[in-house]
Amino acid sequence: MNISNWISLRLKLGGGGSRSASAGVVIAVAGVALALMIMEFTVCIVLGFKHQIRDKISGFESEISIGPRYTDSSGATAATIQLTPQLIRAISEAAPRATASVVLRQPVMLKTADDFCALILTARDDNHGFAFERSMIIDGVWPDYTRDSCANHIVISATTAKQLQIQTGEKIEATFFINDNIKSRRYTVAGIYRSDISDYDGTVAFAGIKGLRRVAGIDSISGTGIDISGLPVDSVPAVSQRLYDILLNDYYNGRSEYIYPVDTVLHKGSMYFNWLSLLDTNVVVIFALMLCVAGFTLVSSLFLIVLERVSTIGILRTLGASRRLIRGIFRRMAMRMALIGMFIGNIFGLGLMWLQQHFGLLQLDPQMYYLRSVPVEFDFTAILLINIGVAAAAWLVLTVPAIAASRVDPAQSVRYE
Repeated sequence: MNISNWISLRLKLGGGGSRSASAGVVIAVAGVALALMIMEFTVCIVLGFKHQIRDKISGFESEISIGPRYTDSSGATAATIQLTPQLIRAISEAAPRATASVVLRQPVMLKTADDFCALILTARDDNHGFAFERSMIIDGVWPDYTRDSCANHIVISATTAKQLQIQTGEKIEATFFINDNIKSRRYTVAGIYRSDISDYDGTVAFAGIKGLRRVAGIDSISGTGIDISGLPVDSVPAVSQRLYDILLNDYYNGRSEYIYPVDTVLHKGSMYFNWLSLLDTNVVVIFALMLCVAGFTLVSSLFLIVLERVSTIGILRTLGASRRLIRGIFRRMAMRMALIGMFIGNIFGLGLMWLQQHFGLLQLDPQMYYLRSVPVEFDFTAILLINIGVAAAAWLVLTVPAIAASRVDPAQSVRYE
């Protein structure tokens, strides 16, 4: 065993009943533990915010969408789009693991005896999984739109239900304005959803694509767009650019007569993603502040330990201990404090985050944060890197007080005693 390590393990951190040194050790341990806890809180909560908000926006918009074709020469844009073999091939080349589905969005006015509201009825074909839509249901059920009996069932948001004073199971009148014609349908509210994102809760309702196609007067394979889902949000820019390049090359090489516009969730939900990007700056600021707190408390405590151990340093120097040995002893003593603080910080930090993840103890205002409780997502790689970073930073900042300890003069230490 290294001699400096052997001696440091046999020196008490509190030392000789000195209250000031004991208090310094407690402060150092508490400072490191608190700094580590806050860093872990920050990472887990920011990741939770990012992923939950991204999942909600992507659930409404899908990661990538293809719009109806338009002709370059005339600039005319079609009203509908079909998932043709050419589009299927292009999507498979750009995103082999993605899922493509036809979506139909139709403006509608829902009316009760006392009020009305304008919404966008959204319907998707059976390629879409509907897991996101089902997860938002808070009352009623998600209709089985493969059955003809559910063709006139819709799902509205809690915001719309409150505005129209309507509940699940009740009938509601729907008015469509299609090609300068007015069409009316009577729907049954099968379910009520809540996403807590007001821009969508106030404008989006869901319906079956078969019934909505009949209302819109389009064929059984067309829609207003092609939604591509199942992609990580980080890969969306590259995949969308690759898809657009493939479609553009098909047009210029004569394999397609039309150009298809490609859009992404990052563009449609840019307001939310810009807000999320600001969180990264906050993380950097919090990490810097917490490292300063941990470093300051460690350095202060080590100076207190050095002051208490002046006589011990003098004895070791008299016995021939080198300055390098003295530096190693006190640096290792301080690292013991840091490691104890890190252990306590991990226990309490991860424990509290686990409780929040499973029980939602801390609540949020959904009007402000789009979520009802503080979200938590564990990334153990990030947590491990935080621990390594804190330990490395502690080792570096302890250089100054360790050097001060190594420069204590044996003669001066006897006078100090």
